[in-house]
Amino acid sequence: MNEIRFIEADINYLDGIMTVEKKCFTVPWSKNMFLSEMYNDNTFLYVLLENNAVIGYISLFKVLDEMHINNIAVDPYCQRKGYASLIMDRSIEIAKELSVTYLTLEVRKANTPAIELYKKYGFEIMGFRKDYYKNPKEDAIIMTKELF
Repeated sequence: MNEIRFIEADINYLDGIMTVEKKCFTVPWSKNMFLSEMYNDNTFLYVLLENNAVIGYISLFKVLDEMHINNIAVDPYCQRKGYASLIMDRSIEIAKELSVTYLTLEVRKANTPAIELYKKYGFEIMGFRKDYYKNPKEDAIIMTKELF
């Protein structure tokens, strides 16, 4: 039986996070970017573990009563198995525990599976950022979810 856990990330999970990051993104974050997330008091970095191996993660940045999803990923081998939903469920619980009013994020305009996931969780399209993503260049959709 596989053991699935969602826990706060620390330095011990950095290599696993980087492995998933490099598999998922054409312009991956650097180790230093993740380290700064780990040591920022306003950022909450969590990992989803399967048998102690990182299969996904999320970085949440809180400012006052708003929280921004900086980055979220699930290992491509583990996608379409409900793991992104597990991450979203727990992240929304955390946001509510922290009295967050709004969750926001950006998503590639062509990333239909992610957009559908966010819509399933009640995120609404609020706007666009022209040429936000590089390699390939693409617009971002800004999505927001009201929690309270």
